[in-house]
Amino acid sequence: MYVWHWDWAWGWLPLAAAIVLLGIFVLPWFFFLLNLHTLLERVSPENRAMPPAQVWLNFIPLFSLGWYLYTVHQVRDSVKAEYMARRWPLDKDFGYNLGLTSGVLGVVSFFLGWVPLLGWACSIGALVCWIMYWFKTHELNSSLLRGTATYGGGPGIRGEGPAASAEADRATNRGVAEKWPQEKSPSSGAGVCAACGTPYDSGDRYCRSCGFPLPRVW
Repeated sequence: MYVWHWDWAWGWLPLAAAIVLLGIFVLPWFFFLLNLHTLLERVSPENRAMPPAQVWLNFIPLFSLGWYLYTVHQVRDSVKAEYMARRWPLDKDFGYNLGLTSGVLGVVSFFLGWVPLLGWACSIGALVCWIMYWFKTHELNSSLLRGTATYGGGPGIRGEGPAASAEADRATNRGVAEKWPQEKSPSSGAGVCAACGTPYDSGDRYCRSCGFPLPRVW
């Protein structure tokens, strides 16, 4: 009678290959979702279209096919609301089209992956759009952390926060003034922005010129 025993040569090989493949797919997905979680955390609670913790539902198999599309939509709305609250010039679409395309192609490749050429083409397209969406959301993440908007692929203010140069501040102020000429200048004189020196009212949460977070005035 044959007695099965563990083959150390062939037994560990499939296990190691499975662990490697799992790491290749799961780790990048984990860090991508961590990026979205951090991005939503940097959005003010009143501007969030979804709680940051809900992005982790994208780890659920099959359910994530639809939830990912929902996440892309809610992240776009959250960041857009935050930009409007800070009176920053709005981005074109905050990476929404890239995220939506990657999600749709991912769904198509999941159901039609067995079709020659079409399955591979959709999979590669989904991967490329997903990577580009990751970079875009990371850029938005960095902008909210710095307290400066991003214009045309670069920061609106060179440097970070109070370290920004006066010349860049003036350039940004001119751009914002052209974007929102109807904005009224502060009247109460509660203080001046630490980043660009623009006066602000007691009710302002962000600088009207550069978007830098302001100290709360009681």
